[in-house]
Amino acid sequence: MRCAVKIFLVIQGVIYMVIVSSDVWYYLSADWSNGIKLFSVFVCFMYLLLTFNRKSSGFDHLLMIGVIAVTFLADAILLFTDLLSVGVVVFILVQILYAYRITLFGQFRSHYRICIGATMTIVLSSLLIWDGTVIIMAVLLYGVLFLMNLWNLIIFQTKEWRSLMLFKIGFVFFLICDINVLLFNILPNYGISNLFYEFTRVSMWFFYLPAQVLLSLSAVIENPKLRLR
Repeated sequence: MRCAVKIFLVIQGVIYMVIVSSDVWYYLSADWSNGIKLFSVFVCFMYLLLTFNRKSSGFDHLLMIGVIAVTFLADAILLFTDLLSVGVVVFILVQILYAYRITLFGQFRSHYRICIGATMTIVLSSLLIWDGTVIIMAVLLYGVLFLMNLWNLIIFQTKEWRSLMLFKIGFVFFLICDINVLLFNILPNYGISNLFYEFTRVSMWFFYLPAQVLLSLSAVIENPKLRLR
């Protein structure tokens, strides 16, 4: 297992340096850069898939395989299509899955949030033809679900689960990435296209890939309370 972790971190470390340096110096085309970014998420998925063992892995590990698979789909949509609303809606599903994962860690009764999120996802999906309206609703819903998940992670404290700490740190990095994504998309509307705008562009994947790596690692650490029955 330790060998698998080291190989995973080395591969992602190389990919990370390529992504960040390319975002700074533009030596890769947009298609190549986006392809490498998507490949980094695929590596997370393969790492989780290859390290899964039905006898020793927990349900949390299995759940994270599904979460990263949906994350990969959302990133593919946002990186290679103009379907912004669809991408955000898929990321809402990611947050719904994380809400369920948090219930496994902290015994939070957040099923109502999952039901509300699932219902809103269905509604939003059916209204995608009104892109301008849906994108605002989708972003707001995504933000609410994200912040509720983060709050539950923050208030839950334990010294026993190392995986929970990785989960928390990964989620904070995820939040920083999303803040930069928001700024990157709204700053041009106010005529801002300076060094700060460029900083937000580079910062997105500067924080996003470490977030996905930490979230993936958080599922591999053995946790007897979350094993498959």
